[in-house]
Amino acid sequence: MSVRSNAESLRQIPLFAECDPVPLQVMAFASERAEFAAGEDIFRVGGKGASAFLLLSGDADVWVSKGDERVQVALAGPGAFLGQLAMIAGLAYSVNVTAKIPVTATRMNISRLMRVAENFPISALT
Repeated sequence: MSVRSNAESLRQIPLFAECDPVPLQVMAFASERAEFAAGEDIFRVGGKGASAFLLLSGDADVWVSKGDERVQVALAGPGAFLGQLAMIAGLAYSVNVTAKIPVTATRMNISRLMRVAENFPISALT
């Protein structure tokens, strides 16, 4: 996937909807591609919210544990942006996310997000 198409995927997220094209492309370029096999955890409750994930393809179960039971909260598909609140606030993840089928995602971390905001202070995150 090209930087331009990754940037347009980011634009679909409300946080980045009004972002100017240049910082959005820089952010897309700085993001890492992540692949998850079916059944593989993308993140778990209590893990440090160091990254957020934009699902590009595949589906992921968003779930919590209630005793020994696994309770599905949502099914996330392409375009879902997961873990952003934990990443931005520096909190632990509050849900589990597991690939239901193979998932391709863009992994974004707070240091890269802040670097873009510092280099493009007026227009990066409006």
